[in-house]
Amino acid sequence: MKVGLVTFAYPINRNYYWIGVERSVEAFAKALVKEGIEVTVFCSKINGVAQKENNDENLKILQTNSISKGILNLNLISFTFYTYRKYFEELKKQDIIHIFASSHFPIFKNKFNKIITHVFHEPILSDQSFPLLIQTMYQRAYNYFLYKLSDVISVEYLPGTYEWNELIKIYNLRNDKVIFSPVEGVDLNVFNDKVECKDIVEKYGNDYILAVGPFRVDKGYNYMIRAIPLVIKEVKDAHFLFVGSTKNIDYLFNLINRLGIKDKITFTGFVHDNMLPKFYRAAKFLVFPALREGMPLIPLEAMACGTPVISSDLPITRYELGNAGIFVKPRDPNAIAKAIIELLNDDNLRKELSRRGLERVKKFTWENCAKNWIKLYQKILNEDEEFKKSYNSSYSPYLE
Repeated sequence: MKVGLVTFAYPINRNYYWIGVERSVEAFAKALVKEGIEVTVFCSKINGVAQKENNDENLKILQTNSISKGILNLNLISFTFYTYRKYFEELKKQDIIHIFASSHFPIFKNKFNKIITHVFHEPILSDQSFPLLIQTMYQRAYNYFLYKLSDVISVEYLPGTYEWNELIKIYNLRNDKVIFSPVEGVDLNVFNDKVECKDIVEKYGNDYILAVGPFRVDKGYNYMIRAIPLVIKEVKDAHFLFVGSTKNIDYLFNLINRLGIKDKITFTGFVHDNMLPKFYRAAKFLVFPALREGMPLIPLEAMACGTPVISSDLPITRYELGNAGIFVKPRDPNAIAKAIIELLNDDNLRKELSRRGLERVKKFTWENCAKNWIKLYQKILNEDEEFKKSYNSSYSPYLE
């Protein structure tokens, strides 16, 4: 089987933080190759710079140019144009074209066997500045045609949830084209409770409450910050560590200054992703206050390192964490503060959540993800009628 993965950034630049989409696609590609699948990745040259060649004979990387700047996010159209111009014949050779992050436009859909478009999460119109609002509206217009031309739309929203129904309504999608099947996982060789974190403990201690970026508005960290004054009223020595790039987060710094809690928060700035397991392992626990999500990597990685998790109560995070997390109402600083205080004061609860997380995360490996997606690819290629009937229901590549 030949599978073409279309994604804007691959392989990710280790000297810069990329969001979960890029990290997921890279890990997924490698997992498919380990299962014997012939993978071709169609991607862009980030800022015009070609990435290093890949040595795996079953993984081919084909890069092209793109216009990566501008208010209309012209990387989408330009990347598509250059990809067709340079690699059209290679695209035709693939049995499956799996498109990520709306980074490709299947104008000549009929030339391919099957096209799957993957939706990690739909862009949100609310709470955005005017330039980003224009970009998001443009993104939605682009997505409309992308979804219409796809054979299957794989989403990371649970069937029947608000996000699932909203996606179908916004784009007027047929139910028999949409399926829940995440591309998420964790490498237990990298993220585990045996990670050596002495250097992190020496620098930051091991009693900090962890937050991991990106710190975009939709990730809800402004609500977590509003909870901090409530926490320190009860636990005066509580301290918070925010790991990730501080680029374009003045809104958070302004909020912190207004609340007078600057001495309670440390920002690390950009951290190389191979350091993340150390930060997870050394933390007292993780807070994940997202407002809307596909299936997120950060709670999985924390669980794999034995780190308890407080998460926004979203259908997808309940699916992911099960009984291994504490759930709080999104956008509610009081609820976040109450959960943080509870976990700070209860050693036994932290130990129990750590134990549950280590057990649950075993289901969410990249190996399991790849094996079940291969089954899915085969069913789509064979146009399995029984499988089509299940499109509008939960198809989990982990928990079958």
